[in-house]
Amino acid sequence: MGIENNHSKNILICPLDWGIGHASRVIPIIKKLQSKGHHIFIACSKQQHSFFKNEITNYTWIPSACPSIKYSEKKLSIFDLIRLIPIIFVGIKKDKKKIDSWVKKHHIQIVISDNRYGCYSQHAYSVIITHQVKVELPKKLKWAEKILHKQIKKMIYKFNRCWIPDIKEMPNFAGDLSLQFSLNGKSSFIGLLSRFDENQVLESQPEKTYEVIGIVSGPEPQRTIFAKLLLQQMKELQKPCLLVLGDFSKPTSNYQDDNVSVYSSMNTKELYKAFQSSKFIVARSGYSTIMDLISLRRTAILVPTPGQTEQEYLARYYKSRRMFVIADQDKLNLAESLSELSVYSCIYHYNANENFEQELEMVLN
Repeated sequence: MGIENNHSKNILICPLDWGIGHASRVIPIIKKLQSKGHHIFIACSKQQHSFFKNEITNYTWIPSACPSIKYSEKKLSIFDLIRLIPIIFVGIKKDKKKIDSWVKKHHIQIVISDNRYGCYSQHAYSVIITHQVKVELPKKLKWAEKILHKQIKKMIYKFNRCWIPDIKEMPNFAGDLSLQFSLNGKSSFIGLLSRFDENQVLESQPEKTYEVIGIVSGPEPQRTIFAKLLLQQMKELQKPCLLVLGDFSKPTSNYQDDNVSVYSSMNTKELYKAFQSSKFIVARSGYSTIMDLISLRRTAILVPTPGQTEQEYLARYYKSRRMFVIADQDKLNLAESLSELSVYSCIYHYNANENFEQELEMVLN
């Protein structure tokens, strides 16, 4: 039975609910599976469902809220990170209690989980997607990274397969997060995952209507703090700007604040047009955002969420490679960063990884 077959399967997708990044990067997987005739079920929060229903059709929603993650108004401290640990494990336990009932009720044959370590079942082929084989810890906790990796490895080994959205050869895109530790043949590098496909990227380029587009994402209260900071500094530019708040908790809305057009959210088609109509981009340094920018062949100003160690690591990693301009949130001067960005050119041309098709073939057969 080849990958192009008429035997449709019921496939459950389980994205982590820490912002929209984990939901957005499974879009190309869902579309690929749907094009093969498979039935898609998505276990996610209400906010993620609001995102998905503007992106895809013909799927079944299984309401499944992850524990709420809230960051500090200041930079996350070691104690803040430690307090997150029990919240994370509560979410894993809740998923593990529910997953078999979902599999049984909906006759699920394949489970694909994006960073939800409790979403695996002995009654379905289970795949986990993660680029964080290594979890970046603050300097004072570096000694614990190998210990934490052993725990992560133990959880990953409960799945049949681990898909890493990166490439193994240099220059890879997640750095030590995906390469430093081995999974001993359990994993496969499947290439970058982005909701912006190559056909869109090759379309003709429209006029640059906006000087800069700001994309806001991530947990509260840092999402709102970043949004207010960008709005203030965009207004000071006194040029047409666009701010997308990444808020899927309510119906889409937009308004004008001086020279800034503010949108609560955009779907992929709208966001693609907005990117193409903007001279510059400023966003968080989350890995899903980086994958999107690389797929779009765009550089940007990246502002890591304060204390979010993964984003801070990626910011340092890309600063050393001079692919993006990196700015600290508490020191952000948008005008100066835009001046620096103006000398940056289009970044890597990336071609899809054939490993993804091979992995799909293996899983579907």
